[in-house]
Amino acid sequence: GYWRKANAIHAWFVRETQDGRDECQESDVSRGQLAELLGLCEAILAATGDDQKRLAETTLPPKAGFFFGSTAINQYYFDDLADTVKLLKHVLTCKRLEGWDLSYRASW
Repeated sequence: GYWRKANAIHAWFVRETQDGRDECQESDVSRGQLAELLGLCEAILAATGDDQKRLAETTLPPKAGFFFGSTAINQYYFDDLADTVKLLKHVLTCKRLEGWDLSYRASW
């Protein structure tokens, strides 16, 4: 998969798979962790109004940083979540990927 400027998704990987260390290192990711991220994205996208923004801010907050893009919770943020849902559903259901080791690495 590929994310560009999806800083909230990157921040989740740093917190959940890299022990808070953000040094472009490769990190192992379990299917359970990807299912958790999928659930967070789906929950935010399913929420509405103030509840949606509050859920986004507390579960997948944007992360500021050099090359990280906007930290606004706006249509681009929600598009990143929708793209993440599509990608993770594919990864988690694709029979050809069963048994594969999965990892995440940022590059900038």
